Amino acid sequence: MLYEKNQTETLAEGLFRNPTNEYRGAPFWAWNDELDEKECVEQGRFFLEMGLGGYHIHPRAGLATPYLGDKFNACVKACVEDAKKTGAYAWLYDEDRYPSGFAGGAVTKDGRFRRRGLVFTSKKRKEDATFAGGRQTGGAKLLATYSVRLAFGKCKGYTRLQAGEKGAGRRFYAYLVVDEPTDTFNQAGYVDALSKEALGKFADVTYGTYQKTVGDAFGKTIPAIFTDEPQTKFVAPFKCALFPTKAVIPWTDDFEKTYQEAFGADVLDSLPELFFDMDAPSVSHTRFLYHTHRTERFAEAFSDQLGARAAEIGLYLTGHLMEEPTLETQSKAVGETMRHYKNFGLPGIDLLCGRHEYTAAKQTESVVRQEGKEGMLCELYGVSRWVAEFGKFKEEGDWLACLGVTVRVPHLSYYSMRGEAKRDYPPSLFYQAPWYKKFKTLEDHFSRLNTALTRGKAINDVAVIHPIESYFLCYAGQKHSRKVQKQLEKNFFDLTDWLLFNGCDFDFVSESLLPMQRNDNPLAVGQCAYKTILVPGLLTMRSSTLDYLTAFRAAGGRVVFLGEAPSMVDGSFSEEARAFAAQCDVIPFEKGAVCAAIQEERSFLIRSEQKPEGYLATLREDNGGRWLFVTSPRPGFPYPHSVPVTNDQNVVKDNVRIGVKGEWRVTEYDTMSGEIRPIECTVENGVTYVRKTLYNNDSLLLRYDALDGAQEKTEVAAESKTVSTFSLNEKVPYTLDEPNALLLDKAMWSVGAGFHARTDLDLATAKARKKLGLPPYRSALQPWLRAPETEKKKATLRFVFDSKVALPAHLACEYDEFTLVVNGETVTAASDGYYVDKAFLTYPIAVKEGKNVIDITVPMGKYDRFENCYLLGNFGVNLCCTKACLVPLPEKLAFSDIVEQKLPFYSGKITYHTSFISDGNRAEISLRYASALVTLAVNGEEKDVLFAPYAATFDTKKGENTLEITAYAPRENAFGAVHIRRKFKRSDSPSWFNNTSLICRSRKYVMDRSGILTSPVIRLLEK
Repeated sequence: MLYEKNQTETLAEGLFRNPTNEYRGAPFWAWNDELDEKECVEQGRFFLEMGLGGYHIHPRAGLATPYLGDKFNACVKACVEDAKKTGAYAWLYDEDRYPSGFAGGAVTKDGRFRRRGLVFTSKKRKEDATFAGGRQTGGAKLLATYSVRLAFGKCKGYTRLQAGEKGAGRRFYAYLVVDEPTDTFNQAGYVDALSKEALGKFADVTYGTYQKTVGDAFGKTIPAIFTDEPQTKFVAPFKCALFPTKAVIPWTDDFEKTYQEAFGADVLDSLPELFFDMDAPSVSHTRFLYHTHRTERFAEAFSDQLGARAAEIGLYLTGHLMEEPTLETQSKAVGETMRHYKNFGLPGIDLLCGRHEYTAAKQTESVVRQEGKEGMLCELYGVSRWVAEFGKFKEEGDWLACLGVTVRVPHLSYYSMRGEAKRDYPPSLFYQAPWYKKFKTLEDHFSRLNTALTRGKAINDVAVIHPIESYFLCYAGQKHSRKVQKQLEKNFFDLTDWLLFNGCDFDFVSESLLPMQRNDNPLAVGQCAYKTILVPGLLTMRSSTLDYLTAFRAAGGRVVFLGEAPSMVDGSFSEEARAFAAQCDVIPFEKGAVCAAIQEERSFLIRSEQKPEGYLATLREDNGGRWLFVTSPRPGFPYPHSVPVTNDQNVVKDNVRIGVKGEWRVTEYDTMSGEIRPIECTVENGVTYVRKTLYNNDSLLLRYDALDGAQEKTEVAAESKTVSTFSLNEKVPYTLDEPNALLLDKAMWSVGAGFHARTDLDLATAKARKKLGLPPYRSALQPWLRAPETEKKKATLRFVFDSKVALPAHLACEYDEFTLVVNGETVTAASDGYYVDKAFLTYPIAVKEGKNVIDITVPMGKYDRFENCYLLGNFGVNLCCTKACLVPLPEKLAFSDIVEQKLPFYSGKITYHTSFISDGNRAEISLRYASALVTLAVNGEEKDVLFAPYAATFDTKKGENTLEITAYAPRENAFGAVHIRRKFKRSDSPSWFNNTSLICRSRKYVMDRSGILTSPVIRLLEK
């Protein structure tokens, strides 16, 4: 059990104030270079400095130590042994990169276990299948041939042809095709995720290796093993209905056999119905059977089997599936996600790009509740560029906590930034970030929140039948089917938002899980019991679901149909569901009607002056009391959109009134400070009300206990009156925490005689490799699998820049072997430190006044490319279009973007030194910034400003008071994709760094704002 301390009758105040490590986050620690035991142990300690409870050991792009080999395992063991000493948790990860299932290639180097699909095509292809051990190992095998009659993109009929038979329509072929090996899967291919045998082999290799290495820590220091994005072959419908040429669906060798055993039919007989719009009544039934069967095959092979295997050896299976949030994405990649969660010990999701995937979280939380799981996991913060904002981090973590997340997995913390590693979906939430030690402030908040929200049981009386199986009926079809798909998808998202943001917590009910979740209580689904079940405009429902709803209603439950009742049962036309609906409530599928229908089921209500329907909340029962958590996510960023990661610092001050049914004494648990204090409340008509003022990114944790006697009066601090207000508008002295940097990402290049024109290094790489006779740059194959190259060719980069100052400097680069020539002189001095990451070693050089030339000659082999370098020193940088000139550092800085103040590539801490005059009043200091956070210090007293109202209050002395403001510049301008146009800069995936599209690419530098952006405003308050 992960949360054993939750078994106490009450939450211990000491535990709330200082939560232990099981309540704290455990980031993905990206093992992405040559590993060293000592370095691993040292880095593992950094997580505790950040307030985290441990880490996930995650092999990642760039791993140079053989995966699951002796040295790798020794590093794992060293980390686990050290985690035992420190009390940290060392979570395991089950793959070399992702998606999980191929064991770094150890499983799928055997072609019998590789992923396969059914290709439905109008183009006859060579039958070149190979076989071993009774299974296809490669190539294509013809399964069936069809004659299809088409008219204007619609199917008018089809015939399955026998050998040699001719048909009247267009001929289509069904082939079983096995994936070919690729670099992405270490030249071995992905796993056949519909095969129990293949995934059993995966468990033997992965679980078996870890059990031998660190099995004694399973269930203790190692609570779980993370599985990442398992998936089947993606469904790929015809791209164009008028010209259907190729479609793909998941398949495996014995799929036809198990389908026949399950349904008594040959799936190949009706296969065209999966791909075309047609009027035949059998189409829906065929699609229903196919998609439910492939979902079941996948779940049995992967989640059921691996969940059981993990439990046998004392581990939770945790992690998440591929493409969870929408009906379309999960239908494409996995079938149905909820079916899998039953046998996860800690079901999870991922939340990347700052998206608001409420549907993904709610699907998972529903099974967690119904199955009585101990917690829920989420991978978060990743794919959001090198720009970090603590307000965004808190907002994202808060709404996820509100929807059940207890295990936070920040994405990523880089072991190294060498090569492709630094382009692997930044940011790095680790020692490379100038703010990394400040992260503890956030982690303390989330861990305190966890001590409360992992206790007791959620209070919710409403359930919604999940619509995924109705979506199956129209999935992979063409024009008409896509209209239905869009409507079902819209209904899915709308209903989720209407309920969650109108004070109605709810659970989804999975039709595939429901038969396994029924028990003696007709109102129950697993460990949950509901009062009202909503049926949201389904096309079909299972007969088992109809049976449950009938029993539910007979036992006093309320069934509400939204819009039209289903016209089908089990994918076939039937009047049964509509006949049942006639006995129930039927309302329009409209927001007003839905909100009115669930009015009585609301256990709490929130009224807001500024953000109506802008709050999420969760209510939990805990030994007779209640926990209520309230938060307000930023609006407007549903899936698939990404939240812009530049700081949004518009202050919104909102007065909210929160009501909870019953008469209670209310206590506020302040998760940011650890304080516990009574809060004033009133009771009206059996509802206890609290008033609170909340700003952006604020959240509220309240404890409700039975009211014994009169409610205590609590003093509410009056808002201080302002004596005077003034701004600090002058330029001020400043201190840089690290040298200023000139990004060297454009160079002339040579592979022999003469230099070619200056260009970006990724473009120079492509041209130089071609000139050297090398193939295009490859990065996907892991370094630990690359064959050593005895001889490499040479290529030279030439960086030319002007300087108006002569000064000592350093060159930072990541090359292991290189020759460095500066202004005609070969530099032989050894490295004397590093810049940002230990992979970027620094070498002392001298910069002269005037023109400077730096030549770096490096070996160029199969897997090499030119990498950015950095010139470091006490200089300023004048950046004009694509060229930069070194100038003296400015003596003082204005409170505005430092990019415009000769610090365009600076990405460390920067402290502004100033002062102000006070009469001894308290002073509120507010400001706007482009920084993860800022730290204010008045006369040596420090306070961090993380989010709205972007202010802190200090006691002052009469006379002059010193003020120091520290900003933590984002690493984006030094390490991001700085040549991608602003409108496309939502995230930095590896592909962005090499994106040569004219639409996306800019020759000029596209920089993010950085530093303190506005003059600090000081408000002196009345004594």
